[in-house]
Amino acid sequence: MTRYAILKIESFEGSDTFVRCGTVDQDYIYAVLAIDNAGSAEIIDSGYLTHSDAIAAWPEATLGKETSSA
Repeated sequence: MTRYAILKIESFEGSDTFVRCGTVDQDYIYAVLAIDNAGSAEIIDSGYLTHSDAIAAWPEATLGKETSSA
């Protein structure tokens, strides 16, 4: 069974690593994760500027539903 979750990814700058995402006015995006039974997660969709946009595209991520994956 696969579970889905929405994750907010914020820009980050460390001493040797950085992530930049979002827009000029916003320094974060929302991504959708697929989580398997072992707890491993994979980003399967990203680039949403609002949580509402991510929910609209992936309503199963907010309902805590599990779906079969082949």
